[in-house]
Amino acid sequence: MLVATPINAAERSTIVKGEFWHFSKATPKQVTITKLNSTAGGPNAQVRLSPPTGWQLDFWKFIRDLVVWDPRSMAEMDRGRYLYGFLGEPSAWTRRVNVQNAPLTIRVRGADLLANVPNQNLFYRPLDHVLVIKGDYVGPALLAPPP
Repeated sequence: MLVATPINAAERSTIVKGEFWHFSKATPKQVTITKLNSTAGGPNAQVRLSPPTGWQLDFWKFIRDLVVWDPRSMAEMDRGRYLYGFLGEPSAWTRRVNVQNAPLTIRVRGADLLANVPNQNLFYRPLDHVLVIKGDYVGPALLAPPP
């Protein structure tokens, strides 16, 4: 299916065991609220990830936003408020097709994602394992390069 739909119970149970991978053109400093002392592989920052607001001039962002099955997407205050990532590490092909040059990799444990984002703000596209967040994510994450 080419449409990202609201998550269901089975997808939620998969997300809680997985990781959300987001790629960004931002610098670690731009998304970091505070640095965290972490163990190897654990979160190294408290972050705020915010999607752009409004309809974008970026044609592909516009298309991605249109294929999120969310009736709220046409409300003026909600236009374009989607943050895209992957459930798990994407394949080289998936990353090439979906991600432009983005040097910052942000990984969020699934349990942390579910604890910090309301269910009605999560959408999933099984075709390429795209996980969509409506609005911001504020919570722990592993940044590479680190903050």
